[in-house]
Amino acid sequence: QRGGRRRHARATRCGSSAARVIADGSPFKNTPAAGTPDILADSTRTTIVSTMTASLFHMIPGGARPVAPYSHAVEADGWVFLTGQIPNHPEDDARPFAPDVEDQTRRVMDNLAIVLEGVGLGLGDVVAARVFLTRFEEDYERMNEVYLSYFPSDRLPARTCIGVTALARGARVEIDFIARRPG
Repeated sequence: QRGGRRRHARATRCGSSAARVIADGSPFKNTPAAGTPDILADSTRTTIVSTMTASLFHMIPGGARPVAPYSHAVEADGWVFLTGQIPNHPEDDARPFAPDVEDQTRRVMDNLAIVLEGVGLGLGDVVAARVFLTRFEEDYERMNEVYLSYFPSDRLPARTCIGVTALARGARVEIDFIARRPG
């Protein structure tokens, strides 16, 4: 159990337990055991071998129902990539979206917080966000006011905000996160 509080998230592993990366791209036969980074040197080059853990694919109990084929989050080497959330309600997927961007943004941020909690993280672990708006000029400032209320002013994630022509189910806002496990 990582990160203290952790819901019983369903996760699956994909890939091998370790992937080796050779710095110069050449094949290398006698790599170290899985999970052991190694630096090997000879008279002509230095080869750095790095190991990576298998990815975890999380579906979070209580999270919003996916509107397409995706996992709520994918974790690799301490990085957690949260799929973009729209303002669908976790308890009632058929509930209509709020008409205003402020309430839609609150629902999106709450959906993301549920996923973060499900993998044992919180908003303080978010390092980057992407925001997608269908009515950029009209909604940008109002979305920002709500978004800002979820983070301490001295710990804001890096962010990109993009105007788009449409989002799933007619949503006005979608947000995704990248988080990093402490340590």
